[in-house]
Amino acid sequence: MTPHFEEILVFWIMSIVVSLFAWIYARDRQKKIGLWMLGWVAIFIHFAAPVVDAWIPRFGPFTDWIQVFTLIVAGSCFLLSVSEVFADQRRRIAFGLLVSLASVSYLTALSLGFHGRWFYAGLLLLSNGYGMVQAVRYYGLRDPHLYAVGLILPYGAWVFQRTLQGTLDHGLDFYLFSFFYLTGLVYRRHFRRFSPGVIFTSASFVLWGAVFPVATLMEALHKGPGPESFFWDLPKFFVAFGMILTLFENQTEVATVAARQFQVLFENNLAAVYVATLEGRLLDCNSAFLRMYGLASKAEALAQPTRYLHSSPSGPNGFLEQLHLHGQVLNYECTHQRKDGSTFWVLERATIVTDAEDKSFIEGTAIDITERKQSEIALKESEERFATIFRQSPIACGILSMEGVFLNVNDTFLRLLALPAEKVIGKTSVELGFWKAHERADYFRKLNAEGSIQNLELNFKDAAGNQHVGLYFATLVRIGEKDCILGMLLDQTEERELEAKFLQAQKMESLGRMAGGVAHDFNNMLGVIGGYAELLEVKLEAKDNLRRYCTKIIDTTQRASGLTRQLLTFSRKEIVRPMPLQTREALLELSTILPRLIGEDIELAVNLGANGTVVIDKTHLEQIVFNIVINARDAMPGGGRLYIETEDVLRPVLTSSGSVTIGQYVAIRIRDTGVGMSEETRLHAFEPFYTTKEVGRGTGLGLATVYGIVQQCTGEISIESARRKGTQVTILLPVVGKEETAALELSTQTIKRGQGNILLVEDEAELRNVNAEFLTSMGYVVLCAGSGPEALNLVATAGPLDLVITDVVMPKMSGRAFAERMLQLRPGIKLLYISGYADDVLSHNGISMQGALYLQKPYTFNELASKIQTLLTVPART
Repeated sequence: MTPHFEEILVFWIMSIVVSLFAWIYARDRQKKIGLWMLGWVAIFIHFAAPVVDAWIPRFGPFTDWIQVFTLIVAGSCFLLSVSEVFADQRRRIAFGLLVSLASVSYLTALSLGFHGRWFYAGLLLLSNGYGMVQAVRYYGLRDPHLYAVGLILPYGAWVFQRTLQGTLDHGLDFYLFSFFYLTGLVYRRHFRRFSPGVIFTSASFVLWGAVFPVATLMEALHKGPGPESFFWDLPKFFVAFGMILTLFENQTEVATVAARQFQVLFENNLAAVYVATLEGRLLDCNSAFLRMYGLASKAEALAQPTRYLHSSPSGPNGFLEQLHLHGQVLNYECTHQRKDGSTFWVLERATIVTDAEDKSFIEGTAIDITERKQSEIALKESEERFATIFRQSPIACGILSMEGVFLNVNDTFLRLLALPAEKVIGKTSVELGFWKAHERADYFRKLNAEGSIQNLELNFKDAAGNQHVGLYFATLVRIGEKDCILGMLLDQTEERELEAKFLQAQKMESLGRMAGGVAHDFNNMLGVIGGYAELLEVKLEAKDNLRRYCTKIIDTTQRASGLTRQLLTFSRKEIVRPMPLQTREALLELSTILPRLIGEDIELAVNLGANGTVVIDKTHLEQIVFNIVINARDAMPGGGRLYIETEDVLRPVLTSSGSVTIGQYVAIRIRDTGVGMSEETRLHAFEPFYTTKEVGRGTGLGLATVYGIVQQCTGEISIESARRKGTQVTILLPVVGKEETAALELSTQTIKRGQGNILLVEDEAELRNVNAEFLTSMGYVVLCAGSGPEALNLVATAGPLDLVITDVVMPKMSGRAFAERMLQLRPGIKLLYISGYADDVLSHNGISMQGALYLQKPYTFNELASKIQTLLTVPART
């Protein structure tokens, strides 16, 4: 074989090697493989240079330089591809400058015939020193690899010495030896395995590096093959073979690892993984699949058609249809059944794949989602329950965005506002009138800071303009991915009105008690004054001028008693004589008097439609009408219209047992077209001594008296008024049946008169003395006592008694307690109560009321004498 033929053969072999590495790099673009391909391209040029030299003679002077230069490039690429010392970019650039470029400089200078020994020695020292420093910094002094690398130092020292002596060719041999020898050392460390390809390639690199000093030595000794012999190129081919073998080992290792990982993922996957034919026949499955379906072994699973795993016959067909239609199915939820027949929910994913033999099959995974599905079902049921509660709640509920826009409201909310849903949804709370703009900012600030709001009072109007009061509750909730506000509004309008009425009733009750106490004490003083005035009048002769003073005193006392009677009426402690009364007849009689009372500039309109009978003192009914009509007259100084209307009404009534029944009432409405009242005046209208009239025109007791009379009749009274819109007073009086009417008429019949001995019990000494003196002057035998115990002693020791007159409210012992004790001592005795407090008599228990009558303070002696004569003429009951 001629040398020229050898060069051509090697050229073609290298062409194949370069093409092979180019193909490998095209399939796997790793940086390492790219450097390998670049190195083998350089070797290809190394072998191509002699061939080109044979064809192009002018190329001859550069052939030797190109051959060595390509070896330097190939050695640098191979070393950088596997070296960990020069792995980062900065060190690789330094390596290229201080080692690769230095070796090229050494080659170029030598080719140009430069003989500067220190220049060559400096390049060797620079490259060798940089390489050793980097190796020490990376490996450390204890790493064996450092000492393997350090084996080049003796050879380097010898080359350095020879270079100083003028033998310069050994420097190039040292550079080439270092590149390939060090590549062989770090090649095994890079792949970290003792496989044939790695060991063979490492050894081949070491041999390739040893070729340069050995060939030079053999040439100097004139032994062995010549420098141009094919023998010295064998390590190159060994390295190429070893690299390709290493790559195949890498692919095998990758495939092994991938297979192992797939096996781990397949078998140890928590999800059920399976492989099946396109018809649904199971080919393979993992252990999670067996556990999920309750199968004992894989053989049992493979013998089970997948359609039997579905809980319904249509299950697998729908799944396979979608799979064949789309090529894959994602997140398919259906129910499957275990071997024992129990069903469970699965989330299934499957894909149709095709293998290298163009066979298609199904790869799928399934996850048991029974717990999640049950939670979803429970959540859906919970949401439906919440929606039902939300819709049917008697409390107005709404869901708002964080900007205050209503997203949803329930029916109670719509009824409260008297609006349809489309006029609420999408509106803000400001637009619906719940807040003003600055109030909403404060509300949201508090809600964001505290997370909830409770018992916040709101004043708002519905669509009809009616004012409402409510308590608002709000809390932050998260619906889906959005923060919202859940608000609840409890309508307190009726409760507040009832509360206001209750507070007003309590206040009126307190004022009534005070007024009753004042009237009681005042009546006692009026009784003394009037009594002595009457006694004095009796003592004086008829023609005596002083009698007119007595008459004035008596008249003034009567007028003062009228004032106290109004106070007692307001406080419901006046002794009254209720009787069945037809309001129609009574008001028709009054309508003939009222025009003179109200004046000619006020038109009176009467519409009496009620037919019911009420129980009331006729004087009280007249007092009610007169007081209200006088107020209406004063409210129309320029004239107007006055309406008096009645009608029978039915309304629910709460009984004493707590049940609700329908009660019949007579409604009396007195309406004027006057100036009306302010809200503040309307709220205080029933308070005693409260008046808006100028001084001297009103006492402030008119409506207070009306209020007391209505309450005494267990009725109701209300006022509706507004500025410049007039006033309407509505009075509701309960209607009585025919049996109750008959009983009341029987109780009002007149009792016959009589006379006898009298015991007078009165704690007020002056009143007691004046009454005793009067009764004595009338011819009665009078015994006096200042207290209950004193009176009991007299009852026990005195002779016969025909009548006992006793005050009700006394210290030490009340008239009620005294009467009870006295009746035990003398059961047949007659009683006359004197007091301003009717309830003090009527509320006592266990006292016989045989022959008992009442006399209200202050009274005249004529009234007292009439009562006594009435009692004494009625025979006592036994």
